[in-house]
Amino acid sequence: RAAASTSILHGYLSAERAESLSDGSHSYKSGERYNACALSLVFHSRSPRVPTFRADVRCFELPDRNECWFGGGADLTPFYLVDEDVREFHRYWRDVCKRVLGETVGDVHYARCKRTCDDYFLIPARREHRGVGGVFFDQLRDIDGDVNLAESFVREVASGFLSSYFPIVQRRLPEEHSEEQRRWQLL
Repeated sequence: RAAASTSILHGYLSAERAESLSDGSHSYKSGERYNACALSLVFHSRSPRVPTFRADVRCFELPDRNECWFGGGADLTPFYLVDEDVREFHRYWRDVCKRVLGETVGDVHYARCKRTCDDYFLIPARREHRGVGGVFFDQLRDIDGDVNLAESFVREVASGFLSSYFPIVQRRLPEEHSEEQRRWQLL
């Protein structure tokens, strides 16, 4: 099964949303006008040998402030761990960061996005992570002061969704699995 959804929203910030967006550097108020759009993908294979894949990119804009920022990422949740797949998936996203941002900045940015993903997908009650992580970022306004570089990075992330996942699918889909493995997947 797979789902792809697009969202295009506009409206006014609620008090709760304004508070959740506010941080030490930015303060927002209820009633401010916003625009938002997102593309989200979720792939669940019938085969337990093929990991689940989730990915999204989004843009949030406050037009009256002339502010906008990006969020998004991609993560992998295998039912049966294959180290080769995990290494390849993470190498792919590290390479995306380095290709767009250069060797040094790319490595730093990848490490930050990976750590954010690991932190975001931690399940406290189980003291474990959902899956093997990936990359995740939110409220990305610029990279080293460059808004256009941030947008280029987000576009490259969106363009890479399928390329990061399909080689794993092509390797794992032909593998046979038992009914017991399928039941485990469905738990």
